[in-house]
Amino acid sequence: MKHLYLLTLCVILCALPVQAQLTARQVLDKTMAVLDKDKGYSADMQIKAVGFKFQVSVAVRGEQAFFRTEDGEMYASGSTSYAYDKKKNTVTISNRKKEEKMQMDMSSTFNTGYDVTMEKAEGGYLLRFKKLKGNKTKNAPSSAEMLVNAQNFHPKTVRVKMGIISSTITYSNIKTGIPVQQVTYSLQRYPGASVVDKRN
Repeated sequence: MKHLYLLTLCVILCALPVQAQLTARQVLDKTMAVLDKDKGYSADMQIKAVGFKFQVSVAVRGEQAFFRTEDGEMYASGSTSYAYDKKKNTVTISNRKKEEKMQMDMSSTFNTGYDVTMEKAEGGYLLRFKKLKGNKTKNAPSSAEMLVNAQNFHPKTVRVKMGIISSTITYSNIKTGIPVQQVTYSLQRYPGASVVDKRN
């Protein structure tokens, strides 16, 4: 009887890790919940592409976004963008294209139109994306890899391949639930700047 009890207990304990394992789609969903534009998030990103490397800070909430590079800052709100140039001390207001609106929403890129597989990696999960034949999205990457932190499901790196060109994004300082003021343009932040309105 004692042996039967121990055998049953061992079977249950051995089954627990299997039951607790996450699928690739579940890990992706949890990561996209971190990068939820409706709740808002911000992050610092290092981007490497075609021999270039640069830093950008981004904040997204709803249909509004904020970007900062060493050359200046840009706010995006609905169909309008406000770009501040440090050297010229100017703010240029212009219309945003539909493609630009889609680029700030990662969930619209990888949630559909891709076959997603996963393997364990040191300290996280490695998601692999392969574009499906039925994916007709313009400029959609042909393949991608995303390394996700196993503790908080924050993305660590995203490697994207478009044709023969590959680029890598490294994430840091991710924050969620950011205030709307963080992504809202105000000319008062740029005293003395001249405004150039290029809207149609």
